[in-house]
Order: sequence, then structure tokens, then C-alpha cells
Amino acid sequence: MINTHGLKMHGLKKASGQTINWRSRGWHTQISYDTETGDIYTNDHCGENWSVYPPEVITVCHTGRHMTMQQIADAIAESMARM
Repeated sequence: MINTHGLKMHGLKKASGQTINWRSRGWHTQISYDTETGDIYTNDHCGENWSVYPPEVITVCHTGRHMTMQQIADAIAESMARM
């Protein structure tokens, strides 16, 4: 069972499946979380690029490695705690 830390999280499995080990190809996956709906978004970028969302969508992390559903849930909870 995934611990979502009491937060709504929609799309954990999909987000985890979209993170990969990029190795040193210069790519990373941006993981973002909509604080109002609980939706999780992923976007792949190269170099210093990133996606920009409205204020209610926070960037949780940028990763070049695969993340499990629990690792993403923990990262979201940590980001929310810092707000």
C-alpha cells in the first residue's frame, strides 16, 4: 500500500512509469503536482528546460532516474510540507 501522506494523488502509477534512467543523456523528467486536484504531471526535458504551470501546480522535482510510486508520493508530501 502506498502512503500518500493524507494527500489526494491521481496518476502515481503513470508518473512512476514515465520516469526512466536517462543516464548521462542530458535529459530529465519534471514531476509536478496540482495542489487543488491532486493530479500529477510529468514532462521530459533536455538541459535546463522545464514546464511552467499555473501557481496551483508546483514542481516537485526533476529526476534523471526511475522513481517508484512511493518515492514520488514522498517527494510530493515533502514539497507540500515546505509550502
